[in-house]
Amino acid sequence: MSKSTINILNSTVRNPGITSNDFVMIAFFQLSVFNHKNKYTHDINSDEVRRSTGLSDKVINKVFLNLYNQGYLLNEIGKRSPHKPITVCLNERKFNIKIRKEDEFFTEMPILLFNIMKNKLITPPEFRFLYYIQSYINNTNRKFCFCKEETIANELGISKPTVIKLHRSLEKKKLLDVTQHKLEHHDQYDQNDKYDFKKFNNHYVVRHENFERLYKKSSK
Repeated sequence: MSKSTINILNSTVRNPGITSNDFVMIAFFQLSVFNHKNKYTHDINSDEVRRSTGLSDKVINKVFLNLYNQGYLLNEIGKRSPHKPITVCLNERKFNIKIRKEDEFFTEMPILLFNIMKNKLITPPEFRFLYYIQSYINNTNRKFCFCKEETIANELGISKPTVIKLHRSLEKKKLLDVTQHKLEHHDQYDQNDKYDFKKFNNHYVVRHENFERLYKKSSK
């Protein structure tokens, strides 16, 4: 991670075993590691966790438990006391991109996007969705992602209608462009047993240039 970005391994971005709330906490942990000079065991403030993630205490408890079960947290965090620090022991293999496997990639997004989510301009599912789309654009010469909606749903652990709802919401906020493209000759037959030459996939483009505009608009 740099001073201006939060970098998350693609294996985490596309992990259907974690929720969007879990993902927000992982992004928060990445910021916390940076602020603690790359120490993966450190104390965090309960109030700051709530303020930064926007999650309730009940949800935070569920998140901590799932991140422990998924191997992101090495210590199980039990009952928390208000205003007292929490010691977290993070699994460096899950967070440190410098020790990732040779064939493993990561997704880089500006801290500004986290702040946009923190200010409730986008939801945790939308925050993760943008990371997901960007994960299929990074390390390529393309400026768009063309994943099937079924693939997105499976890799994010959500339903196809939720995928559609998310990209439509992000389109309205001008943080995502979605266009439909036709592919030819995909060797399938329609319901009338006629050969169908058409297949449509969405092309997704993350509108990075609008992040700052949205953030500034909320600050006025």
